[in-house]
Amino acid sequence: MKTINCPHCHARVPHGATVCRGCKAEFEYGAPGFPTFLLWVIALAVSIAIPGWLSKFSFFSTGFLWGTGFVIFSCLIGWGSGWIDKLYRDRVVSHRFYRYKVDHPTRESREVTSRSN
Repeated sequence: MKTINCPHCHARVPHGATVCRGCKAEFEYGAPGFPTFLLWVIALAVSIAIPGWLSKFSFFSTGFLWGTGFVIFSCLIGWGSGWIDKLYRDRVVSHRFYRYKVDHPTRESREVTSRSN
């Protein structure tokens, strides 16, 4: 079984785990959101631009242009998604949220306890 080392507590964690058992750091796998969003924006722009350019020629019908745009969009999303998945296949990001417990009494609680005594 493949394991990764937690960068916060250096414990060995099985690959695919979402939380470290030692320090409770959260793990995120795969591609971040921005490259996927950028892929969708580029695919949409290209699938609109090419049929728009083809519409200048009078022998293409509107249905053909819409179909061409759909095919271009589908191909770019399919190819791009596979490329992004391959590029970020081994990406693991950990997030550690530090939550501190107050073990010592605060000034306000000391004042309340001293008044009650």
